[in-house]
Amino acid sequence: MTDLFIDHKGAVHELPGFYEDFEQRFQLVHRSRSGSEAVLVIQEPAGWNKISFLLERDPEAHGVDSEESSKETPLSYDGYSGRDFIEAIRLSEGPGAIILLQQGIVVNGVFLIEYEGRLDFTKYNRTRRRVSCGLIRNSLKRDVLARWDTKLNLFGQYDLDNKPMDGAAGKQYQLPLSGQALSERFYSNSKAGRKIEQAFLGDTNGHVWIQFDTSEPEVSDIADLATGKTLGLSESEGPVHYKEWLFKFRSGGKRKVSISLSYRFWASVKKRTISVGKALVTGWDLQTVLVLKKANGTEQRFNVLPTAAEGIFATPANKKYGQADVSKTVTGTFTQELDTAAGDELYLFGLWRMRHNKNELQQTQVQVTVLQCLIDISGITSNKSTSAPAITPETAFQVGIQMLTGLEDRFRSNFYGLAGERYAQDGCGSLAMLSSGKLIRGIPYDERSIAISIRDLTNSFKAIHNIGMEFGYAPDAQGNIVDVVHVEPAEAFYRNVELLRIEDVADYSEEMNPDQLFSRLEVGYEKSITEGQRGREEMHAKMEASTPLKAQAASYERRSMIVASGLALELTRREQFSDKPKDSTDYDENIFVIQSKRIESYSGGVRFKPLIFQIVEVDQAIPWLVPGMIITFPESVLNSGQFTVTAVSDPLKSPWTFNVDRIIKPETLPNAQIISENVPMQPETGLDFAAVAGSATASGAYNLRHTPGRMLFRHRKIWGCCLDSQPATAQVIKTVVPVGGERLSTRLPSTDACDEMVGGSLVEAAPIDADVVQVSNPHFAPYTIRFSTRLSRSAVQRLRVAMQGRLAMETDEQGQPIDRNRGYITFPDESGNLVEGWISKLEWGPFREKAVFEIQKKPLALDSSSNCAQFLGITVEQAESLPDDLRRKLELCRFIDVDDPL
Repeated sequence: MTDLFIDHKGAVHELPGFYEDFEQRFQLVHRSRSGSEAVLVIQEPAGWNKISFLLERDPEAHGVDSEESSKETPLSYDGYSGRDFIEAIRLSEGPGAIILLQQGIVVNGVFLIEYEGRLDFTKYNRTRRRVSCGLIRNSLKRDVLARWDTKLNLFGQYDLDNKPMDGAAGKQYQLPLSGQALSERFYSNSKAGRKIEQAFLGDTNGHVWIQFDTSEPEVSDIADLATGKTLGLSESEGPVHYKEWLFKFRSGGKRKVSISLSYRFWASVKKRTISVGKALVTGWDLQTVLVLKKANGTEQRFNVLPTAAEGIFATPANKKYGQADVSKTVTGTFTQELDTAAGDELYLFGLWRMRHNKNELQQTQVQVTVLQCLIDISGITSNKSTSAPAITPETAFQVGIQMLTGLEDRFRSNFYGLAGERYAQDGCGSLAMLSSGKLIRGIPYDERSIAISIRDLTNSFKAIHNIGMEFGYAPDAQGNIVDVVHVEPAEAFYRNVELLRIEDVADYSEEMNPDQLFSRLEVGYEKSITEGQRGREEMHAKMEASTPLKAQAASYERRSMIVASGLALELTRREQFSDKPKDSTDYDENIFVIQSKRIESYSGGVRFKPLIFQIVEVDQAIPWLVPGMIITFPESVLNSGQFTVTAVSDPLKSPWTFNVDRIIKPETLPNAQIISENVPMQPETGLDFAAVAGSATASGAYNLRHTPGRMLFRHRKIWGCCLDSQPATAQVIKTVVPVGGERLSTRLPSTDACDEMVGGSLVEAAPIDADVVQVSNPHFAPYTIRFSTRLSRSAVQRLRVAMQGRLAMETDEQGQPIDRNRGYITFPDESGNLVEGWISKLEWGPFREKAVFEIQKKPLALDSSSNCAQFLGITVEQAESLPDDLRRKLELCRFIDVDDPL
């Protein structure tokens, strides 16, 4: 006879006899701080035959959170079961000492471990002859949660216990940041009637400059866009010569300038009391001028208003003019589109010039009264590309966990793993790169450049990606099974495969879970731009929605502390182009997520122009090409080898050029590649989507994959449990939508394997139909079921390891391999109808066959062909004769027209 035995790692062993026939063994294993192990074989601890364990799923993290012994049945250790061993280690290392209790059987001289747990010294108690303490399944969980809220400097070289380690700085990528297009606007409408008067003594130099009032703009969102000047007069050499610019642009683009201006100019010239000759004004003119002074030294000059003139300045000249007093009102409008670049300066001024006989003037009295001064400048702008150090989510978790625990390589995730030795392909979340405000604006990195707690990191990605987490086990690089933190999308912990079917249950009860009856939903980001003109363009803020449920007030809230705002990122990035960059910005300490993609080589025309600077010209801007990047030209004959990019031109320039560090030779390649040799990825933008509509700047925007609308849809299988009994025509209404996303619609390519919309379009502000959520099959229904049943030792062990994802592959009825890890169980209700559900809690003991379950009910799986209308008007008698699957569909649809629900 044989028996099956499942060890604590999930491996299945065929025993050459019954389980009870083999020697039971208990042993204590001490793992020291240095990594060495000491093993002591002991007698069975007192209380083992009565001990009870509770295996529990975390309702927020979705994975198995803990398996602990109950407080009522702690194990006791005497002199025969390791008391002195335990005490010596506890006194030496304190309550953080790692001592494992292993229980199993000996088969042919091999110790097969059935249970392994860590002694829990928080439940420690000592008497004269014994020590007692509890057991916990996973020691890593306690070590992580003990410092869960500690902010970690991920580029640091030491863990929290001051042990040296390799921080994230050694695992960073230099991420190219192309200049995102931003809509910029300055709008000022000065109050009518503002007046300024000033007397200029002595011999004037023949001109007076007028500075118009822009001190109280209604819109001015970029710091260096406007200086905010007040109404003023000057007889200096003028604003252009003295750098008295009104605007200095950090970015380039086409800007529309609209000006409506009306002002009254008055001047009076007074001659000296004693003078050689008489004061004589032979002419004057009054100009209102807009000057664009280009960064390359050239100028463009525009007359905003028609020039007023008298005397020798008039056309035709009036030689007889000689009045000392001047009064003139000028009015008009001006509109011009300007092609601007970063570093360009814009000047707006009035200039009054007069011709007079010198050395005869005592003073010139000038007064200006503004009747209207409206200045409106707007446009879509961009700036040259830069780069910033960034790390992957996998690196952030790996380094963070090592900093907390001192343990290396304790994070596992197919979702966040990059293709390489461990993972076959890039996970769908692996390229959500992380950087900080400091790094993005070009400040050299140090140990404090990127800092975040594991709590904030986890909760942020829980909001963005709807992930789940469990503390489990996995092999390390040497094949040893070690404790790990396992993170995957929530649906990975609710696999739609039957794990176990139970025939008989006792003590059955089912109750509604009011905490899952969500009437309000909120997703999005804790920090974003919400005020001013920029706030009207922000897409990555908070979104709120209302479900059809009105009776309950439960809320489903998921908000990210990590920033996804492309606006905030670009404004922070552009700070480095300011003449006087700020010492700090609002986003310096914030972590940014930048959804990226693998870089594809450029293909197109390439022209080598070895002038004073080594210039390469291409047909269009290459977003990922940034200074410091190493590139090659595979098709080039005359310019082979590697080149380092030293500078790039403005992205709006056409043709686009960049400079390289080595001497090049003249060569024209009509169709050639440019390949990056040292930077593997670049940000994903709207240009990578199949369709983007509803925003003037969305085509080049970052993180469109992580808008609140997509986040809400990504979470539908969790909050959708509240819609299990709603009509298919019911809707989830979005009540608060980021203003910048109110008209946004996006669609990923049909080939995108990570698209939760499966090639469909997502309209950010559109309601979500209940049937769309129901057809996507939410993970659970809002019902909690409890029952007990008799299960064999091997059945309980199989459930335990399967809930932790460690069950070996099995075969189905057709002999095909099947993975039943994290599957559901099937069991009968009190009427004998089969019900499916996920294990929330499992209470078990090694010496009892009774297992107590708490189950999260699994909703009936619907598909797009499900038609609830087929049950409209059905009677109770007709419903009772339906097969089980249709009766369950009927219950879900709730269209039955009888008082007694089935």
